[in-house]
Amino acid sequence: MKCMLPRCIFFAAFLFFITSSEAATQNNFPVEKKGFTVNVAALYLLPSADNLAYATYTQPLPLPAPHWKTNNVDPTFQAAFDLGVQYTFASAADQISVSYLHLDTSNSNSVSATGSASVAPPYYFGPLAQELFHSSAKGTAQFDIENPTVVYSHLFNLKYNIRLTPLLGISTAYLKEYLESNYQGDNAAIAGDHYNITSYNTSKYIGAGPHFGLNLADYLYHHFSIFANTGFSIMAGLM
Repeated sequence: MKCMLPRCIFFAAFLFFITSSEAATQNNFPVEKKGFTVNVAALYLLPSADNLAYATYTQPLPLPAPHWKTNNVDPTFQAAFDLGVQYTFASAADQISVSYLHLDTSNSNSVSATGSASVAPPYYFGPLAQELFHSSAKGTAQFDIENPTVVYSHLFNLKYNIRLTPLLGISTAYLKEYLESNYQGDNAAIAGDHYNITSYNTSKYIGAGPHFGLNLADYLYHHFSIFANTGFSIMAGLM
């Protein structure tokens, strides 16, 4: 089994508008109280990797200029969730929170050859693939992402009812990518025998590192607020 080392970039940005039922002062800022807060967020995320090739489509004609095309599994946006617990200290400006992001996806693509064309694994194309006929391939890619994070934040109330909240913490991640490729067809090189071959490739990453974030809130009229949140982590780990 060939080991694949993915280079994956996962990015999520959230801009959402909410109404608040918290008590507010005359400057519209909500009054933070000591204690715990639990929150759950439903997300729609897209995983990405550059090693999702499952088959090569080869067209041998015309003979002076044969050509081929690599086929990849195309991930789509899928549902995820983020569960968090936050504790506000007596100062009301300092908070610590623990969050857990989970994403589990599965996508498949397939291709079949027509005419003189053939479909084969990415490493088996060109003249070799011309011996194949009635060939087809199917690729299935699965991603499993687990991302616990612990952050400390401090609230800064600015002018014009704007609150700025920088965040600093530690983030860990477990990333797993699984690619299954199935090939079927007939091989003229071995008397037209039918073949059915499946390959399995798994890539894993476990890492940890500092997390940086920034939340911006504009508390408008009658508890109506606009929030913009962003963050990133710098991680080192094992694959």
